[in-house]
Amino acid sequence: FPFSLGLVGVLVKTGSVKDSTMFTRRHFRRNHVEEGVAESPISSDQRPVKRPTTVTRQLSDDTSTLSRFLLRGVDVPRMESMRDINSAWYPLALENTDVRNERLIMIFEAYGLFGVLFSNITWINYEWALSTESDEGVNDNLWRAFELIMCLALACNLYLALYGASFWITSIIANSGDGDYFLQSVTALTFCQQLLGATVVLNAIGNCMGVYIKLSPHWIETGIGLAAAVILYGVGLEILANHVVGTAPLGLFHSPGWVKLIWGTWDFLLPKRYEALKHRAKGQAEKLERRGDHGRT
Repeated sequence: FPFSLGLVGVLVKTGSVKDSTMFTRRHFRRNHVEEGVAESPISSDQRPVKRPTTVTRQLSDDTSTLSRFLLRGVDVPRMESMRDINSAWYPLALENTDVRNERLIMIFEAYGLFGVLFSNITWINYEWALSTESDEGVNDNLWRAFELIMCLALACNLYLALYGASFWITSIIANSGDGDYFLQSVTALTFCQQLLGATVVLNAIGNCMGVYIKLSPHWIETGIGLAAAVILYGVGLEILANHVVGTAPLGLFHSPGWVKLIWGTWDFLLPKRYEALKHRAKGQAEKLERRGDHGRT
């Protein structure tokens, strides 16, 4: 079912269903002209868009969540983290309504589709270790631990697909008619992201355990396999962490300590790097503030 919806989305975006003109803006304008309704001379990009009620109220209140997120009236030395697990999503609340709604649908779509695709990776990871020719040197405790790790990985994977698809469908139905839908969805976004993160970590642990189960007691091959698995995971995590620090310093600054420890370990632990993170966060807050001042919602 998610693949069917994804196929429809691809067809609509690529214009493969442009013959069905009921969905096109041109058809909408033609129908209104035929019915004698004059089209506005102001383009949709020039029309002022009102902020949703909740966003407007929060931006006008210096004690609200969004105002504290934007560090209003606070200089760098006095900056304090909100320690909010949902802080990574708040910049999208300042986007134009159409942009925000489209991105929300795309994010839930990605969670749903990637959850389905990653289930193959989880199962292959499990089956590869399970197909070992000999269990010599592998004790029962290690087998049970491996089974448990892969069971948890598969559970996180499956629920990411199921809940991602559910939130995807709900966002398509509801977000265009509810200006506050995005702020009501940040917890769901965080939940899906945590399921995705847990799937990655558990698969990485299961991969290392699978290498040991599959290759031991051939210790040279086992050592090479484990080194490759650890290095690939570590390097990838470091690159991703640097990407997060560079592109979303404000969201990272306002995150809980354990999130900072994962995504910005050295930026959180080393005083000079943490001070640099605070300056980058303040710079991003000022950019988002200017975006809000130029008619964003």
